[in-house]
Amino acid sequence: MKKNKGFTLVELLAVIVILGILLVIAIPNVLNIINTSKKNTIIEVANLAIQAAEKKYIEDLDKQGERFADYDGYIMIYYDINEDLNIGQNNIKGSIGYFNWSTDPSVSGEVDNYSYFMTLYSDDFFINKGFDYDHVTPQNRDITVSDIVSMTPEFSIFKYFATKKGAATAQGLTNGNCYRNDWNMFDGKTFELLYKSIGNPEAPTTSGENPNFTCVKPSQQDIINYFYANHLIG
Repeated sequence: MKKNKGFTLVELLAVIVILGILLVIAIPNVLNIINTSKKNTIIEVANLAIQAAEKKYIEDLDKQGERFADYDGYIMIYYDINEDLNIGQNNIKGSIGYFNWSTDPSVSGEVDNYSYFMTLYSDDFFINKGFDYDHVTPQNRDITVSDIVSMTPEFSIFKYFATKKGAATAQGLTNGNCYRNDWNMFDGKTFELLYKSIGNPEAPTTSGENPNFTCVKPSQQDIINYFYANHLIG
């Protein structure tokens, strides 16, 4: 009878080596594809949030809404992307604040000027962005991959900023006025203590009260440091 010949040890080792090489090549590519897919998903949700907030804002102007800021008569309303806009996904949470600030009926095909402030996050990424859109000098309003930051334990602060009140606070901290009469639009005590922690003196109530007052606004890292130092996030 003819004896069946099996694989030799050398042949088995050769197969294992080849499979190992293929895995080394394939795994990073698969991870990159997964990572790209996750980024594309949060970008899609973010851009949908802008459109949905614009539409809902018009509907809600005459209703009682959850509002945390009033800019010279223009009301910004904050929306939870899941509860209010119904566009979030299980692993993507956050909020967006939106308001229209002027129109120009004389412009053909006129688009309202508006501002928004958004904080979204997933397990892997977050987006924290404010934007002013002026149809006279329009810019690309879309969220892109350049707006995405990888989530790390240090950046867990942005999970708080992804709530409606947290987004208002974040906007005030990064973009707001240094004057005391503006603080209560956001989280007044946090606003005051953080600004003082980076070297601001006692702020005047209005700009006219102390025209020489120079406001030092906190950077993103200043905000993170302050929240950790005061045990506001773990």
